Amino acid sequence: MSKTPALALFLVALGLGSLVVGLTYTAYNVRSYSNWVWQNQQGITGPWYPQPQIQANAPITLDQAKTIAQQYLASTGNSNLAMKEIMEF
Repeated sequence: MSKTPALALFLVALGLGSLVVGLTYTAYNVRSYSNWVWQNQQGITGPWYPQPQIQANAPITLDQAKTIAQQYLASTGNSNLAMKEIMEF
């Protein structure tokens, strides 16, 4: 009897077994990671990416926006930055 069919059958069984183990491992880890993220970190926008806080204050005027922008630019200490335009939405 030739050793080739036995070796081929062994290699096919080894490959299929590895595929099953790999898929099971991957499915378990993806599910575990996604559960950990949603349960422990409040989703993708958890503490690493905080969501902006929505305030119920009245809108600021264009003059107030200009003053805030100028104060920020002055606080950076970078003379290469300048305010070019203020847009209102």
